[in-house]
Amino acid sequence: MTRKFTFLAGVAFAVSVLPVLAQAQAPATPGAPAAPAARKSKWIRGRIDTIDQSAKTFAVKGWGPNATSTTVGISKNTKYYIPVAETVSDLKLGDVITINGRGITAGDTSVDAGRIIIVPTGLNLGNGMAAKPGFSRNRVTGTITAVAPSLTIKADSDAAVTVNTTATTDVYKFGPGAWSDLAQTSFVSVGLNRSDDSPTAKQITIMPSFRRRN
Repeated sequence: MTRKFTFLAGVAFAVSVLPVLAQAQAPATPGAPAAPAARKSKWIRGRIDTIDQSAKTFAVKGWGPNATSTTVGISKNTKYYIPVAETVSDLKLGDVITINGRGITAGDTSVDAGRIIIVPTGLNLGNGMAAKPGFSRNRVTGTITAVAPSLTIKADSDAAVTVNTTATTDVYKFGPGAWSDLAQTSFVSVGLNRSDDSPTAKQITIMPSFRRRN
């Protein structure tokens, strides 16, 4: 009885395992479509490393010691956006703004603004720079709920955040640009057309440069 049971158990195990092994070891069917490649990032951000005026291409290099450059082309449909200087007095109720400042952390109810960017409705700046309310490192995005007596926004909660500005606070919005606005060392956020074999820009946004502060 024991020998019979052992034999039957072995047969059952083989029946359950062999299809799996066969599937794992079976060669690929000739002509079968390859597995889809992983989708590449739709956005790249960094500084323009080089510009080829004749080929109408430019290379964007990311950050860090191991950063690599990505060469990007353009098409007749590429859209360009450039920063346009504004003032604090240009801010108005309902504007979505991103405030950059040292030491901004989640839960702050008062922040010091080094730079304010007016985020245009419908313009995606990529990689977390879209008009999504909330806090991130040294940054908060929200909707202006008051401009006087203090500039106030609502971020990712119902709590009000007071924005403190000074004469050195930079304010920017974005306006239409052109290929000629691109310059070496410009900081850009580039939206790519996914379907292209060679990266082609769908949107190029030149970001405001940071002012060195004491």
